[in-house]
Amino acid sequence: MKKLKNKFISATDFSRGKSFVKTFGCDETFCINKNGEVLFKTEYYPFGSFNEADQVIIYNNESLCGVMDNRGKIVIPCEYDYIYQRPDGYTLEKDNVYKIVKSNSKTASFVQKTVTSVPCTPQEKDGKWGIIRVPTTEVIIPFEYDFCGWFLEYELAEVRKNGKCGFVNPKNEIIIPLEYSRVGLFGFKYGICLVEKDGKCGFIDKNNNFVISLKYGSSSGEFFEGIACVEVNEKSEIYYKYIFTNDKDAF
Repeated sequence: MKKLKNKFISATDFSRGKSFVKTFGCDETFCINKNGEVLFKTEYYPFGSFNEADQVIIYNNESLCGVMDNRGKIVIPCEYDYIYQRPDGYTLEKDNVYKIVKSNSKTASFVQKTVTSVPCTPQEKDGKWGIIRVPTTEVIIPFEYDFCGWFLEYELAEVRKNGKCGFVNPKNEIIIPLEYSRVGLFGFKYGICLVEKDGKCGFIDKNNNFVISLKYGSSSGEFFEGIACVEVNEKSEIYYKYIFTNDKDAF
């Protein structure tokens, strides 16, 4: 297999061991594995990641959507205005006409798993966010934030106020100070969390200590399958690469 250099003009997160990248000076998109080896190349562009059926929604130069499998074979042609992921397949839209097709997926795709012993949900009230216990509607986190997320790993929930975000525990104690402009959507994964401050991204542990310093660009992403896609700014050059949780290059 051809192996690519860990330096890309664009790159997606890994899903089911695969990601899509574009290299400098090349119009084609490559699907690679975690070793940077090319599985196949394609003229299409991915929209999202590989789902439970190991398929991915794609679009062409005319912005028409289709679906590709894990070998680069087109299973639904690029002739639809929109394609929406369903637990059992896809909804296809063309000229405001919809139809449903089923894939061989047996489980729902894009399900966010919450890790918590607190049965609760974020809720908005009078323009402010809090978290309530279900089904009793007991208020756990008061309605004082501009946004609240779910309790995830370490029973920490993202909260946002005055343009800054951090994390609180179920007692509404601030565990991670509200000092970041962005934190990872999925919170702490692999024991660390993506944070952004002053236009730079890094990763912290649950004690707010930096595991990876604020040195990557604002387009950097979270860790998926143990690998993160980060933006590198070197002098006048901007590119993307993949790293492990120890900040070492993935390949």
